[in-house]
Amino acid sequence: RELVPSGRRPIESDTFSLHSVWKARDDLDLAAYGRFSYYGDTNSLLHLQGSALWTVDPRQTVALGLQAEVTTVDDPSADYWSPYWEQRLYGVIRMTRAFPDSYARAECKLGWAREEARPEDLERWRAIQARGEELGFYAGRKPGTDWEPSLALGGSFRRTFARQWEIGLDGSCSFYADYSDYRIGGVVTFHFR
Repeated sequence: RELVPSGRRPIESDTFSLHSVWKARDDLDLAAYGRFSYYGDTNSLLHLQGSALWTVDPRQTVALGLQAEVTTVDDPSADYWSPYWEQRLYGVIRMTRAFPDSYARAECKLGWAREEARPEDLERWRAIQARGEELGFYAGRKPGTDWEPSLALGGSFRRTFARQWEIGLDGSCSFYADYSDYRIGGVVTFHFR
């Protein structure tokens, strides 16, 4: 069980996810990620992501690649982010450093994102637009967004100490046409050996 990011009230969710990485060649990693979450308010989220990363400099561990994502939520909610059909396409540059007791990664993603509007929101907007044309007022922007630029920056750090303990920090910030998203997280892990 986990909590859904919401600033209004605590909402729990049950999540199933699957992450697969295939090293197609020494310099090419293909990855797929899927997550299904069932929320405590009977809503559900599906997130799918695929990427291909080519190692362009093995000595510096620099990789370039492409990433595609789609996210959808069954019902709209005012309590949390609930896109009808959001798509993102990115070009990715990632730098990784690994040492015997630590690991660090930094990445930058530059691309495009769009969010399709729910059919009921489009119908409501079309009705307002038709009325606006009759009365001479502007109905506002069409719901959803077209392909617009987006930027995401992220990084993570892991460090092992006392042979069985690991501490990690993760952070990211993403910038879209209508909003920005900031995330920070940490983990402490004890490995049984």
